[in-house]
This record gives sequence, structure tokens and C-alpha cells, in this order.
Amino acid sequence: MLSSKLYNPVTLGEDYIVLKHIDKRLLLESYKKLFDIDVTRMFNEIETINLCKCLKTGYIYFSPFTIIGDEQFYKDLQHYEWYYQSEKWEFEISRKHIVKGHLLEIGCGNGDFLDSLKNKHLLTFQGTELNSDAVNICKSKNLNVGHKSLSDFQSDSFDYIVSFQVLEHISAINDFFVNSYRVIKRGGKLIISVPNTKSYVFYPFTDYYLQNGSLLLNMPPHHVGWWNNSSIQKVAKLFGFHLKKIYFEPLPFYRKELVQINLQNQLKNIVFSKLFNILPYYLMKKMFNGETILVVLEK
Repeated sequence: MLSSKLYNPVTLGEDYIVLKHIDKRLLLESYKKLFDIDVTRMFNEIETINLCKCLKTGYIYFSPFTIIGDEQFYKDLQHYEWYYQSEKWEFEISRKHIVKGHLLEIGCGNGDFLDSLKNKHLLTFQGTELNSDAVNICKSKNLNVGHKSLSDFQSDSFDYIVSFQVLEHISAINDFFVNSYRVIKRGGKLIISVPNTKSYVFYPFTDYYLQNGSLLLNMPPHHVGWWNNSSIQKVAKLFGFHLKKIYFEPLPFYRKELVQINLQNQLKNIVFSKLFNILPYYLMKKMFNGETILVVLEK
């Protein structure tokens, strides 16, 4: 069971600050209005959610840690066709770093990335997933996927661990990195993608988060941690990993309008704000990154 005690999920200590308090009723109303999902059960007797920051790494997270999404919540989101994407920007880049050996994917969803590895004949692979419906889909594809956690695997047993868009959903950050380091072989790679909260897709944090579905999903109980270029590198280094490569997703066309809206929320100068509204996509793509960071780390 996750503790409701306030602490830093990276260091497990008290080296954090509280940045903001959020009224849970606003979240409940927004999830119901925008997604027709009742998330009341995940907040129980909690009235206020804390947005906190790790002083050592800059990682930003929500507490208490009991506000994490449950299996039914993700089943509800799975009804939307866009939720599980069969091909992601980070998949193609990650495959270039994977050659041979044994690979584990944490939070593999419907198994689309694992399925794309079948032509790599020098590679064996398996995955873990908490959503039972997704596990069944993986098994229908003859993929070795189950409900295991990192702590269930033996030390030095994998050449690669990959995890796409997972770390923002969990509070057990210390456990993830400690066990990843333990389970990966010396010289092995940990490949992670996370939303880039410093991207103008998500930045700045304003009341508009509660009015737009894309932004609301960056809040509990969906996302319980916010990452950026600096914090993911500092956390990885803290647990002994070395950065080999970092990639930033190009701005997708369908995010152009959201970036413009977020810029308006930040810019106080009305003239500059209007200029960004008329910028063509090719220029915006050169000026702004998309919403995802991919890091390749080595033990």
C-alpha cells in the first residue's frame, strides 16, 4: 500500500518543498466533464493535493502518493482510441540502440513495441503490464508479458530495460531506479521516455489545465510526476546511470494550437502573443520541442 505521508519519492527523505496546493474537487469535476470518468475513489478523504519539488534533482511530483490511477481508471481511458498508440516517436529511435541480448519492457501496454522487435533475431524479450486487458492482448500476439514488477527479476539479468511513458504515472521513483540498476547487466542500457513538462505543450501550469483534456492528463490521477531534461538526467545520475544520449521530440502539428495557447498564458505582451498565433508550423517546429524526452542511459 502506498503511504499518504509526505516525503520525497526520489531520495525517500524530507528534502523537498511544496510549490502549490490544489483543491481535489476541481480535478474531480474536470475528469468527469472532459472524460466522463469518476475518479472520486482514488482521492478518498483527501481534500488537498500538494505539488512538490525534489530539492536535489528538481523532479516535480504530486502527493500524497495514494492519488495514483488504478486499473479501472486506465481501462476507462483505453476506450479512447488515441490512448494506446501503436507506434510512437520514441519507438523508432529506441530500436536503433537495441541490437542483441535480453530485453525487458516495463509497462508495455498492448505490446506494440515488443511486437516490433520480432525481426531482431539476436534479441529475446519480455514485458510487464498492470492492465489485465492489455496483458490479454499481448498474449494474443504470443508475447511473453505478465503482471510482474522489477523486484521480481534476478540481478544482472537484462541487457536492456525500456520504459515508455511510464515514470510519470508512478510514485515509486526510488524503487524503479534502484531495481533497474540491479537488474541491468554491467554495460546494459536503460531507455526511458517521459513527457517534457518544460515543453510549451505543457508549460506554464495554469488554470487552463483543468479545461483542456490534453493538459488535464498531466495531472493526478493520470500523471503524478513531472519530468524535464534536467531532472531526468539528475535522477538517473543519482542512481549510478551514465547518460549516453538524449532526444527531444519534434513538435507534432496537432500540438501547434496547444503551444500557442500556453504561450498566450505566459506572455504578458499582447503583441508578441498575437505574433505566435500567426507563425507557420514549420517555424514553430524549429522554435519549440514536442512533448516527449527520450534518454538512453548506461549502467
